[in-house]
Formats: sequence, structure tokens, C-alpha cells
Amino acid sequence: MKIFYDLFRIFFIGICAVAMVLQTKAVFGLPLEPGILEGFIFGGTIFGYHFTHPERHFRVIAFGAGAAGALCFVAWARSFHLVLIAAFPVLFWLAYYGFRRPGNRVGLRTWAQAKPLTVATAWAWVTVLLPLPTDMWVLAIPVFLTRAAFVYALALAYDFSDMDYDRLKGLSTLAQSMEASSNFSLINWALVLSGVFVALGYFTGVYTSSHVMLICLSLGFSAWFIHFILKKSAWHAFHKTLIDALLPFQSLLILLLR
Repeated sequence: MKIFYDLFRIFFIGICAVAMVLQTKAVFGLPLEPGILEGFIFGGTIFGYHFTHPERHFRVIAFGAGAAGALCFVAWARSFHLVLIAAFPVLFWLAYYGFRRPGNRVGLRTWAQAKPLTVATAWAWVTVLLPLPTDMWVLAIPVFLTRAAFVYALALAYDFSDMDYDRLKGLSTLAQSMEASSNFSLINWALVLSGVFVALGYFTGVYTSSHVMLICLSLGFSAWFIHFILKKSAWHAFHKTLIDALLPFQSLLILLLR
């Protein structure tokens, strides 16, 4: 049974990333059929999250997914322009690990304030900007900010769940520097800020009123759900998967609208 859950965990984070890409396409009225870009993002996300996992089968699958993602990248990045815009999230990832072999005390992951910001920016870049032509990027700013604030809240929830592990490994996180109530307050404020950016997107003509309603519904549910699951210590092994599930949940609402 464990092996099946492990396989699900490995591939689920890639599914989450692709789901957010499809949400972006749906918002901007682009074709939803997954292509080689989604293959690159799927494989790259799995690799980025699991290539340092202590269990060997996680690492083997991560490197396999990374190789497949690299092949998709070669097929997709047919110009220097595309290589350049794809390089930014790679730089975020390298900075996260300190541009060296991953360790416990290197990179932005050791800087409490920078870690969730780095994760949020990388996710927003990959799932909002990469699927869009660059001439749409200015129009996409509210969507980028909406996504970044949402992922920032989820990154904070990750760190709250991982506090004991991070202390054991000598990693300092923002979650450790605050009381539990302050952590939940900051998560809620990040979700509120995401809602503010949704409203900005409505007034700039990016989001429709239906988009606003459904995304705000997902944000409100996320605030309740994060608080609910993180209070369940017996569910600790499933915390990250359940937090990740909020990404495709939001996307599914938007895709059902279309």
C-alpha cells in the first residue's frame, strides 16, 4: 500500500503544476490541450521536488521524470528567447539550494523570509508566464500576483507542518519564528492578498465575475482547510499532499466554468 501512495505523491506535484498551467490557459482563453510545455513542467516539477529525497525509489523516479522533462524542454525551447524565460525559474531553484549540491545550511532555503517568497515566485513564473506569449505578460500581472500570494500561503503551511523536521535539520523557517496563531494569521492574510489581486484582475479585464467568485471561493476554502488539517497531528504524513491538493482544486473550479 505504501508504494502506491509513494507513487501518487511523486507524480501528484507534477499534476498540480500542470493543473495551474491549464488554469492560466483557461483564464486567457487559450487551447487547453496539454503539449510539450506541460511535459517539461510536469517532469521538471517532479525532479525539483524529489531529486534529494532520502528514499532511493523517489530519487530514481525523479531523475527519470527530470530526463523526460529535459527532452520536452529541448523540443519546446526552439529559440534563445524561450530558453531565457525558462531560465528564470531554474535560477530560483538553484538559488534555493545555494547553487551547489543540496545541503541543510545553504541557499535561500536557509533564509526564513526568502524561502516562501522564492517558492511562490517560481510557481507563479512557471504556471502563469511560461504558458503565455510575452506580449501578454503585462496583462497577466494580476494573475501572476494572485498565484504568487496563493502559493506563498501554501508554502507557509508546508513550513508549519515541517517545523519539527526543519529544526532537526538545522533549517530556520518563518513558521518557526512565530506562534501557531501568528502562522495561521499570516497564511490567511496571504490568501486575502490573493483575493485582492483577483479583484485587481477583474478591474483590469483579466478575470470575469465568475472567475472572481470561484477563485475567492477556493481561497476561503483553503483558509479553512489549511487550519483544519494542520490541527490534525495524526494526519501529519498526509499534510503536504492535502495542501498541494488545493492547487488543482482551484484549477478544477475554473476549468469546470469553461
